[in-house]
Amino acid sequence: MKALRSVLIMLLVPLVVSGCASMDGVGTSGFNRCAAGGGLVGGGAAAGASEDAVLGVVGVVVGALAGQIICGGRDSDSDGIPNSKDLCPNTITGGIVNQDGCLDSDEDSIPDTADKCPDTEKDILVDKNGCPPDSDQDGVADHWDECPNTLSGIKVKENGCAKSGEMLAKLKSVNFRFNEASIHQEATTILHKVVQAIKNTETKIRIEGHADNIGSSEYNLALSKRRAEAVRDYLISRGASSSNIVEVIGKGESSPIASNDTEKGRSQNRRVEIIVATD
Repeated sequence: MKALRSVLIMLLVPLVVSGCASMDGVGTSGFNRCAAGGGLVGGGAAAGASEDAVLGVVGVVVGALAGQIICGGRDSDSDGIPNSKDLCPNTITGGIVNQDGCLDSDEDSIPDTADKCPDTEKDILVDKNGCPPDSDQDGVADHWDECPNTLSGIKVKENGCAKSGEMLAKLKSVNFRFNEASIHQEATTILHKVVQAIKNTETKIRIEGHADNIGSSEYNLALSKRRAEAVRDYLISRGASSSNIVEVIGKGESSPIASNDTEKGRSQNRRVEIIVATD
């Protein structure tokens, strides 16, 4: 009878203690204050009732388990996440939480406290900051970006495509040597980026060729047109659609960007510009 009484005490006392524990009595470590309290009370009660140290040890174990069972399933903030797994155990009532029990208003698995884009639409892929990725860093997330490979520094519209009048590329003078219209290796890197920026988009471009003032104006006009055509042909050969190219013109020596009085200035004027055409 005495042994039975001891067992009942081992069970009942920690149950009462754990049941009356404060709402924040359970932490995130699994074995918590309710379990510890239940173990202490259960062990003490068993040892006192039976005057047996061994039974007291058993009481510690039984009491701890009882306390853990009772408190382990408690959900203090009623968010659907038991306290034993809740990293944010005091969430406001009715708040949307993630799998860790922390507020996650847009349900992207990033807690609001760390979410730099807390209003992301549901089911959209986000990065570690809770924001939709923006591969070309133009300010328009990939999810909405109709031109996801815009070149750096280009101003874009709301759909992520370059604004009309923006210069997609200006081929440096070294790419067109004196009296030449051929594409040199130095130009291929930027031209490849142009292809990626306009490929599979509705972006329209205008290609303008330019020349220095050496030679007749008629000859320079024709030379500048050949330079523009060489760029057009290269873009198309690398995958750009001819529908993206609305105009290919030569402007001759009429629009210098540097003085034609020096070789350095003339070399800067031997160029092709790729400009976003009107919307």
